[in-house]
Amino acid sequence: MIRLSTMFMTFFLCTLCTYAQESPTYLKFKKKRDYFEGYILTKDSVKYKGLIQDLFSEKKKKANEVVFITKKGMKQKYGPEGLLECGYLSKIFVSDESSFYEVVHNGPRLVLYRKYNVFIYGYGAGQRSLHVSDKKDFYLKKRSEKKFIIITKKNFTKELSEYLQDCQALISKINSKTYTFNDLEKVVRDYNWCRFFRNTD
Repeated sequence: MIRLSTMFMTFFLCTLCTYAQESPTYLKFKKKRDYFEGYILTKDSVKYKGLIQDLFSEKKKKANEVVFITKKGMKQKYGPEGLLECGYLSKIFVSDESSFYEVVHNGPRLVLYRKYNVFIYGYGAGQRSLHVSDKKDFYLKKRSEKKFIIITKKNFTKELSEYLQDCQALISKINSKTYTFNDLEKVVRDYNWCRFFRNTD
């Protein structure tokens, strides 16, 4: 009984300390519907936890920008050139210093990304809001490389036959059209498995 009481008290104190670190300004933003608990990873590879405004919130005044609220209530704004990564609601976005890409399918060697086309729409008395286009672009990037490769329906076979040529079993599926553009996640999964088994031979 004493041990249970001690455990409960420890949990209570830890919870109390956590909330004690959250400033009134932080708690105010936390109640907003377009702010979520998440993290940012700076160019120095330092990770900070706080609140992030939804990257696609209609209330945003600038596209391709991360609005971050620290625990102390300070508002910070970052472009792609200022962060390596950020995340919220189980979503992860990475930067190439010019844009943010959402991770669609992660892997130890090859990752699939999605890039949304967003724009700011102005209307009446200087009011502006963010809109997201239905068009999305998909990219692949090997972890050993920095360059993001855009994949479209038109270049799917040609681009992947060259980019993933170190996995011939996968290339056969692509050339035979067993895998098409709509199977990008399967392509990433198969490539990561292919490379894994080659490295364990």
